[in-house]
Amino acid sequence: MEIKTFDKFKKYLTMEAKDVLVGVNGKEEIVGCCYLEHVSDNMGSVAVFTRREALLPTDIIDVSQSVVSYYFQKHSLKMLYGVTRASNRAAIRLMKRLGFSGFQTLKESEKVEGKFMDCILGGIIREKIGNH
Repeated sequence: MEIKTFDKFKKYLTMEAKDVLVGVNGKEEIVGCCYLEHVSDNMGSVAVFTRREALLPTDIIDVSQSVVSYYFQKHSLKMLYGVTRASNRAAIRLMKRLGFSGFQTLKESEKVEGKFMDCILGGIIREKIGNH
């Protein structure tokens, strides 16, 4: 997915998003974005996207930890969950590093270019923030 400006990002953002954060560099290029959606019963789904060439891996970890903490605090959530493609090993490693657990495979849950893809679902409870 090629996202370099906010205008291009908007077409990927669902109208269900409750809270959106967008990181922009001095060239007005998006370096990362995240959004919170499907919020109910003190739980929500978080999505985090970063441009790998725009941030160092350690920065991605720091920013992602800040995002997770921000959503827990601002929206008084008890749990966040995230879904990524099973083939996205970097995202799965990041989720584990952030403290997500209870991973489940969602067989053929996403259709990309006519082909079904497996995804991975993981969650984190508020009490696990900073305890991983």
